[in-house]
Amino acid sequence: MKGLKILLVDDEPLMRMSMVDALETVGHDVEAAPSGTEGIEAIRQRPFDLVITDLRLPGADGLTVLTAAKEHSPHTEVVVITAHGSVETAVGAMKLGAFDYITKPFQMDELLLIVERVGRVVTLRREIRISKPCWKISLVSGASSARTAKCGPCSRRSSWWRQQMRRR
Repeated sequence: MKGLKILLVDDEPLMRMSMVDALETVGHDVEAAPSGTEGIEAIRQRPFDLVITDLRLPGADGLTVLTAAKEHSPHTEVVVITAHGSVETAVGAMKLGAFDYITKPFQMDELLLIVERVGRVVTLRREIRISKPCWKISLVSGASSARTAKCGPCSRRSSWWRQQMRRR
């Protein structure tokens, strides 16, 4: 698995540094933000595969960060971390599109395991995007039927894929 681009949003400096060190040690590219507002700004500036956010943050809370991440890039996965966990909060985060929810205190291995699962999902999405041709349906003006054709980039990718398969 290729390293993920991860945004980590946590207001506790020691916790933030610990998670950044653990994630970078296993090969991920990690950017950290100390507040929800800074996290949202980072989400708007660059794409991330994964956002890990604390629930209670200065500026904007973790659910706002989650919502901003999903609005900006629906394929970005979000993991919510909190010391103030309740069933209602966990359900709310999952309904908003969170990939997972962790309560503090947690073992770093638990977080790394969740990040590994996210990595598998991201890798599968990339493989599907590369190998699966997309089809455009265009209506022919004045005709009652629709025409189906591959779009340009997928058509090229698809012909390359066929050549690769013939060589085997």
